[in-house]
Amino acid sequence: RPDTFYGVTYVVLAPEHQLINELKSQITNFAEVSEYVKNAKNKSEIERTAENKEKTGVELKGVIVKHPITKEIIPVFVSDYVLGHYGTGAVMAVPAHDDRDYAFAKKYNLPIKEVISGGNISQKAYVDDGIMINSDRFDGRKNTEIMKEITEYAGEMDRAVNLFQKAVELSPGDVIARDRLGLVCRKVGNSEKAMESFEKAIRINPLYAPAYKHLGIIFKEKGDRAQAVKFLKKSLQLDPYNKRTIWELYKVYLRQDN
Repeated sequence: RPDTFYGVTYVVLAPEHQLINELKSQITNFAEVSEYVKNAKNKSEIERTAENKEKTGVELKGVIVKHPITKEIIPVFVSDYVLGHYGTGAVMAVPAHDDRDYAFAKKYNLPIKEVISGGNISQKAYVDDGIMINSDRFDGRKNTEIMKEITEYAGEMDRAVNLFQKAVELSPGDVIARDRLGLVCRKVGNSEKAMESFEKAIRINPLYAPAYKHLGIIFKEKGDRAQAVKFLKKSLQLDPYNKRTIWELYKVYLRQDN
């Protein structure tokens, strides 16, 4: 479901999925995974999908994926509650809003991120409709209204990153292109690449105030007050009347006081 994209915290492959063998060289615990797959294939579909069956699985250590929107790194598991012939045989698990994913996440102590309000995820998954939360630009809207839009947004963000990356490749000395690339990378959750892009913009033009400001904001988000103050102050030295920079610096000091 597109409305729960932001709530994905792990991926599950069916035991029959061909990717398991294709990733054999990367899976550091392949013997354990292989044994689980073998046992799972000996179970009937009814046994594997029984509602009251305890969820089991094994992490594919050495294999990770990036969240399609936030770009966060999330783990990959194999579990027999996913069937090879159902969909693609791979599930982007949203434990806060799916009963099976919830049970699995609880057992293996995986993150449970609520993105549709209305339930109590400390007790059980919330599977009904509601208001979007923890979903960036979609917060505050009904989940039933944003299905198509959130899918298109994911594609737009990827296209934007590729566009500015191409601009940087064509004009390596274009400080504005590097700054815009950093902004888009931060937007999709890739703070490391964003910082790298801002730092390169500063090396190209040490007097470019926006790059210092954007670096300061990232450090603020990371909780590094000293670095946040350093870069925001530098930005203000170069652009003393920038209201956004003043406000961001004020928020850093305000958080420290609280």
